[in-house]
Amino acid sequence: MTHAANSSVKRFFNELLLCIALFWLGEGLCYESSTTGMFPKKLFDEQGQVMKLRLLLLVMLSPLLETNSLAQDPRAKFTGVCFSSIRDNESPARQITALPSAVEEDVAMASKVAKSLRTYTVSGSSYLIPEFCQKHQLDCLVGAWIGPLAWQNDAELERLADLLARDLEPIKAVIVGNEVLHRQDCTEEQLIRYIRQVKKRTSVPVATADTWRAWMEHPQVAKEVDICGVQIYPYWEGLSIEGAAAYTVQRLMDVKNLYPDKRVVLTEFGWPTQGETLGRAEPSPENAARYLREIIPLLQEKNFEYYYFAVWDEKWKVGPEGTVGAHWGLFESNGAVKPEFADLLPTEAALLGNRPPRLMTFQLESDQDRNLALAPLIPDILPRSNDPSVGQRGIGLEAAAGDVRRNSYGGLRPIRLGDSPEVTVNPPVAPPSPSNLSPTTPPPNEANSNSLPATKEANQTGATIEPGPPSSESRPLFKPLGPNELHGVCLGVFRDEETPHFGITPLISELTSDVTYAREIARVVRTYSVTDSLAFVPEICDRVGIQCFPGAALGKYPWINDLELEMLIRVGQKEHPSVQAVIVGNEVLHRGDFSIQQYIDYIRRVKQKVRVPIATAELLHSWLEHPELAEEVDIIGVQIYPFWGGLTIDKAALNTLESVQQLQARFPGKRVVLTEFGWPTDGGTIGDAVATQENAARYLREVIPLLNQNQIEYMYFALTDEKWKQGDEGGPGPHWGLLNSNGQVKPVFQSLLPTPAAKGFQRPPRRLGFE
Repeated sequence: MTHAANSSVKRFFNELLLCIALFWLGEGLCYESSTTGMFPKKLFDEQGQVMKLRLLLLVMLSPLLETNSLAQDPRAKFTGVCFSSIRDNESPARQITALPSAVEEDVAMASKVAKSLRTYTVSGSSYLIPEFCQKHQLDCLVGAWIGPLAWQNDAELERLADLLARDLEPIKAVIVGNEVLHRQDCTEEQLIRYIRQVKKRTSVPVATADTWRAWMEHPQVAKEVDICGVQIYPYWEGLSIEGAAAYTVQRLMDVKNLYPDKRVVLTEFGWPTQGETLGRAEPSPENAARYLREIIPLLQEKNFEYYYFAVWDEKWKVGPEGTVGAHWGLFESNGAVKPEFADLLPTEAALLGNRPPRLMTFQLESDQDRNLALAPLIPDILPRSNDPSVGQRGIGLEAAAGDVRRNSYGGLRPIRLGDSPEVTVNPPVAPPSPSNLSPTTPPPNEANSNSLPATKEANQTGATIEPGPPSSESRPLFKPLGPNELHGVCLGVFRDEETPHFGITPLISELTSDVTYAREIARVVRTYSVTDSLAFVPEICDRVGIQCFPGAALGKYPWINDLELEMLIRVGQKEHPSVQAVIVGNEVLHRGDFSIQQYIDYIRRVKQKVRVPIATAELLHSWLEHPELAEEVDIIGVQIYPFWGGLTIDKAALNTLESVQQLQARFPGKRVVLTEFGWPTDGGTIGDAVATQENAARYLREVIPLLNQNQIEYMYFALTDEKWKQGDEGGPGPHWGLLNSNGQVKPVFQSLLPTPAAKGFQRPPRRLGFE
């Protein structure tokens, strides 16, 4: 008879015996209390000897009466499991994080196995795990990854602080770092500093997780934490499966005995089902199942909390941990339960659904594209950075994409704005003469402000789509501006030494500083991505009191597009007061990243799920060549750059206005927003266009009154310089900001900004070195 059958038969007879005993006791109680009440003295005097005998026998039998309690049912839910949502084809080493929808699916599956999840990071989609745990009635031990790089640790702990501030009920503890001392990623003193930093921000217990040996050697760390998270792997110590379970518990007891006043949790343990033999330790499904079957009763007997490693196999770990690294799961990476574990898991766990791998196909239009796309797989294809803070990481996948984070003009044909077909436009308001120009040109009369409906037009492409929710009610499109106030600015979020090419995104505190300053000079900010720390911009705008147009960065790579769109949908569904519209993509058609039909499909995906107006941003010629795109959006976002068109500064302001009005005439009734425009302060010459600070100031001085008087919404590009664009956009790339990258206002713009903002603000470069 199998172990499962034996367990079922034993449980049946135990439950039958318990029912008989309880009936016998109940019958006695009813008989003895029939004349004197429920709890008569007769139970305890000499006339109640029969009842006393029954109670005594029941107490003696109780150890044999196994019940379906969590502590004794071999198929009950685990105390906890170590959780990651990385699927086949995904890898944090290549910056391919799981989709939020996939994370929630995985959390729902894991809820069938355990009562609590342990996570390892709050970066990417992992930030959402506690929210999904709350939805699926799971507890959560939230982990923050600590490594050797200061900038990564800073970003991780800021995201953790933001998550803890949300006071989500599932979060029962925080684990600051995983085997940091074992890997020697930072010193004991540095780890203690991080632990203290977190303890100041939360009332939940704070822990760190490390090997049992590390805990024996670092009592100072134990003094700082509320919980000692212990990791024990007899396999990695080369021990035989014989006695492996007892060895694990003994090492756990060693830590508990050393720190008797501390809560000790087994935060990782397990046995691999496949891979190379290490000493006397042999990976196999049978050994893994035996280890689990033997250790759970021992842990329950000692009342230890435990987190089995792990729910699923993770194929990406083959390299980092040898062949054994990918085979620690209770389930295969596709979601199928490993047969040897079937009788050790809750019955409903065997019914878990599939975990399909991500679709990772992409367009390769040239050998250069192919080399860039394969760079993460072949690290030597691209040179590594000379910067020691990034040299150990190599080039991430988003670096290979090259164009997925920001718009790029480098190497693209310049578009002369006057080359588009002639369209009759309303006569523009003439620009004031330079002699009469004042930086405080009065705004239009309040009575002249207009408001256009922001409702979606009926689809005229013939395609059938599910009707989405209605757009939110229209908002005023233009209000009079204060002296020198801009309508909007595009956020240049990256500081010196930061670059999306290496996954170095701004800190939440940095973004807050930038948005707070932007509020001094403008009413609206525009962003280009909603992943990583940029996902927090709408909440920051809510707090600061400025409107925003968050955007999703779309490019050639579907897995990146999927992540951006899911995050953009989440932003739209949260209905932030600051969010006036969401922008799906930036100059996708101009770059030729994908087809117009794919573009429309992406826009419809968002339209069906959010209530805020939908926009996309393209150059003028793209809108004129693809009117079907305009039919899909609520807002036409147009980017106009006389500089890139090679126009002289004398014609630049009027040409910008005429281009916007040309688009308004082509699509009457549509809301047209100037989502980018500007002039570089340095970087060379294109045609008759010369990049200088004087020309940039003149352009701004002349174009803003035209846009204000014609009640055109606009976002000036950009708030600050970004040095990382030197390679992407040539000489002018880093020099489009009103402010230098350090936060100082460029002298030529000081008189064009509100007086309080003229001093700028502090934007120190990131600390990117090793710990």
